Amino acid sequence: MCIRDRYMGETAKEILEYKHPKVQSFEKFVMSAYEVPAIKKAIDDLKPENVLIYGLEAHACVLQTTLDLLEAGYNVHALVDGISSFDLSLIHICRCRRIERCRSRWSPYH
Repeated sequence: MCIRDRYMGETAKEILEYKHPKVQSFEKFVMSAYEVPAIKKAIDDLKPENVLIYGLEAHACVLQTTLDLLEAGYNVHALVDGISSFDLSLIHICRCRRIERCRSRWSPYH
């Protein structure tokens, strides 16, 4: 599943070129991707044991989506080397630690 955040602008075409044709794409306009009905339904219909999460803005969208998925009972793995922030200072570190304290697991991409 690929989720594109329109607030952050267009997804780079170089990234979209690598998206597998069978991967569903969704757009979101809210902090938590899990609040978007189509995304929530797609995740809930799949009933995955684990959800991998990555993206921009660790202190905002990644955090809120992680919290919502955990509350819904999913095991969340935040891909630490796939998460960024425009503010690479203490805010990023603190939010990453909050994600960890909420029972999410950090997992490397490779």
